[in-house]
Amino acid sequence: MIRLSKAGWNNVIIFSVMAYILLINMADKSLFSDESQPEASILLLGENAVILTLTINRTFVVERIGRTWRSQPATVSGQSLDQMMMAWHNLMVTELAQPPAIDNKLGLVVSIDLAGEHTSRVLQLFATDEQLLVYNKQQDAWHAMPIQRYAQIVPDGALQ
Repeated sequence: MIRLSKAGWNNVIIFSVMAYILLINMADKSLFSDESQPEASILLLGENAVILTLTINRTFVVERIGRTWRSQPATVSGQSLDQMMMAWHNLMVTELAQPPAIDNKLGLVVSIDLAGEHTSRVLQLFATDEQLLVYNKQQDAWHAMPIQRYAQIVPDGALQ
């Protein structure tokens, strides 16, 4: 057995625990990394974006009231409205290099007012068979995401 003083054994224990924590963190990253999302995924609205209002096709409006949300008309409310707004906040997209050939009249127009920005962000959503395309008018940029996200960010009650 190795003969160490109390301070020596304390150092051995401290370094062992640190190595164990590093090992767990590395294993956690490799086991639970989301490989379904491409590496170039970005948040559409930004990391610290605070949504004040969201308007879909000028008919469905969601407003922030303190820490809750209110929709006009009130076809979506409660937990489903909270989930919708959380999905908008966490919306991960990939940037498209070439714009697709799509008829602009077929898209949903979404206007988002963010805290700290003077102008609204205007987006157009286009649903295809494989993916949901997003055109950001201010940046003149096209983005794509899985089509399954469409039901999360535009619930059925929003377009009635």
